Amino acid sequence: MDSSAVIPFENSASAKTLKMENSIDMYYFPASPPTRAVLMLARALGLMMNLKLVNIMEGEQMKPEFLKLNPMHTVPTMDDGGYVLWESKAIMKYLSDKYDKTGKFKAVNAEHEGKINEILYFDGTTLFPRLGDYMRPVMGGLEQPNNEKLSRIEEALKVLNVLLAGNKYAGGSQMSIADFALTSTVSTIEAVKVDLSPYANVMAWYKIMKKEMPGFDDIDKKGADMIAAVFAAKAA
Repeated sequence: MDSSAVIPFENSASAKTLKMENSIDMYYFPASPPTRAVLMLARALGLMMNLKLVNIMEGEQMKPEFLKLNPMHTVPTMDDGGYVLWESKAIMKYLSDKYDKTGKFKAVNAEHEGKINEILYFDGTTLFPRLGDYMRPVMGGLEQPNNEKLSRIEEALKVLNVLLAGNKYAGGSQMSIADFALTSTVSTIEAVKVDLSPYANVMAWYKIMKKEMPGFDDIDKKGADMIAAVFAAKAA
């Protein structure tokens, strides 16, 4: 497992404000959608992070030292001064609660929080699992793209289209951790050639994320492009 220190906004006022004595260790793999969501939030918060690459393609997540940190052997995994979390949405909630001093990405009220959670849970229990069910067997060389599995993603996108109706951001008028989670999932859906054009609200929201999401190009799109390349090669 390689490591490299990263300061997302090295010269920004936010980085100076939030500079910590000890940076957060983040175990990651750049193509992983949940990893990308966490890293974009860290970028937005100006957090110093010590990135530790876990090459899941080579099975490094099964090494004993990593399993001690995370028995589920998944990325991302965070170690903030001995406090360890390994579910991406839990990590994002923790980072937002602890380090978002201005409340930029926090819910403005209970109703807003409810909508944020609704989308987070929808992504975690429906949209992202259906995406994984479709793309992972193809990327692993086990099968070609399955139309039935594709239809389940499309069914979930119809629901997402309803959830995003009438709002600039996921859950309301202010960007939240739901937008970070959803962006990494939707960009990956796009990467595996699922047509997003039938879902007008998803497309409108995604266009905004491409413009406004911190780290979209160099964190999210870069990782999604890695998935796109492998998926295209295996599906050929």
